[in-house]
Amino acid sequence: MATIIPTLRSTPAPRTQTRSRTAERVRGLALAGPLLLFAHGILDWVDGLGDAAGTGAYHLAATAALVGALAALGWLALAVAVAPSDAARMPLTSIGIAALAGVALASPWDLLPLGALLLLIALAPLIRGDGAGDGGQGTATGKVTTGLS
Repeated sequence: MATIIPTLRSTPAPRTQTRSRTAERVRGLALAGPLLLFAHGILDWVDGLGDAAGTGAYHLAATAALVGALAALGWLALAVAVAPSDAARMPLTSIGIAALAGVALASPWDLLPLGALLLLIALAPLIRGDGAGDGGQGTATGKVTTGLS
């Protein structure tokens, strides 16, 4: 008598499903990176107001926010480098605002929160998903979509 052993066949995920996962990851990273960088700038500023600057809980939280921001922005850069066609669809104004954000971040006048907000504005096309970062399958209808429906 023959024994039937069930086998699992792994089928590759459809290309559109993989692309939508990548687009969701890019959107999350494009939002998290600048916000964590902004939080670092504010926490670092608050930490500098006290007598024991650089030793308390604010310093620890600011350092954690900076590490998180660097990880998110590095992962975002890697995700965009893997799909260079998505980066090519970034509007020219976003690239200009990102350059201005870089100037604010590198300035010696502690403009880190301003630079982070400018970077958030520059990455808005990736966050909204209007053609850049999602393979052209953005939500140009203006509808707000959630994962709950």
